[in-house]
Amino acid sequence: MSCTSNEILVPESLLVEETNLVFVGEGEIYLNRVWTTSEQTPVVSVPEDAQGWLTVTLEDKHLKMVVQPNVSIRTRSTVVTVTTPERSQTVQVLQNGFPIRRLNISEIRGYSFQPNEGYDRLLDGDTRTYWHSDWGQGSNATSFHPHWLAFDFEPASSLNMITLYPRASSDQGLPPPTALQQTYNGNWRFFLIYVKGDAPANMEEDAGMIYQPWEDMDSPWNDPLGTPCPDDPEYVLVWKGDWRFLVPMIDVPTSATHPRQPQMIHPITIELSGTVVNTSSVKFKINTQGRVGDPLPAWPDWHGSQGGHASLSGAEFFGAAR
Repeated sequence: MSCTSNEILVPESLLVEETNLVFVGEGEIYLNRVWTTSEQTPVVSVPEDAQGWLTVTLEDKHLKMVVQPNVSIRTRSTVVTVTTPERSQTVQVLQNGFPIRRLNISEIRGYSFQPNEGYDRLLDGDTRTYWHSDWGQGSNATSFHPHWLAFDFEPASSLNMITLYPRASSDQGLPPPTALQQTYNGNWRFFLIYVKGDAPANMEEDAGMIYQPWEDMDSPWNDPLGTPCPDDPEYVLVWKGDWRFLVPMIDVPTSATHPRQPQMIHPITIELSGTVVNTSSVKFKINTQGRVGDPLPAWPDWHGSQGGHASLSGAEFFGAAR
């Protein structure tokens, strides 16, 4: 481009006032000032995966940013791009999730329990006590699989995260190495999580979970997420996995009950891939035994619970506080 002695070529300018924005989980509307020397109206683009919760329009030299409430405990983020023919600027947008709250457990139900090791042990806050399936089922409880536990909530709430407290120690007073081998006695192997509530249709399986199909292709252990529970279709499958890939190999002394080996506690936190709203109940289906010819690597001398029984020290459920 050429210019006469009376013309000065001025580069086009573009400036957005705020380029890093953090919004609250409740949602809000924000006006972000835009300056430009371009004769053309700037073009605003929002990534497709954020268009469900973020709307951005250009109104009277401002970016009007409308952020929908975030019903999850997870933060979400995106990058908005503002462009003119010669300039481009990005705006980083982050929205916090809602603070979490613990759901109120109103009742616990299950398939069976051992006298003095009932469902009330799951609520006493003591990691040294635990619920245990009924020993009266015999030395091999696999014929009673799956064990199941159901936790009911009042009032119904949003559900995002579950923390399980496995049985702390099961060394039965035996010295190592037997004590180490028995540590996982009664703890779960494969388990499914069903919810009674409004689960999103696009929930995803845990990417970190190695999960092999069962030989019986009609088994509920092969069902995709979103499948109704076979014996109670009001519940929907939202998670499935293998205990071995969740429990860290960390010893944490919690008491001196067993002097030969400190008790061990391995809290497990499971974050669902989506928010289940109006959750009134969560049901666990539990298979504590390994399978014949199981291709998954096992920890030393452990392919599941001894005798196929199940136990659990405690459980907590969390959701967005709204």
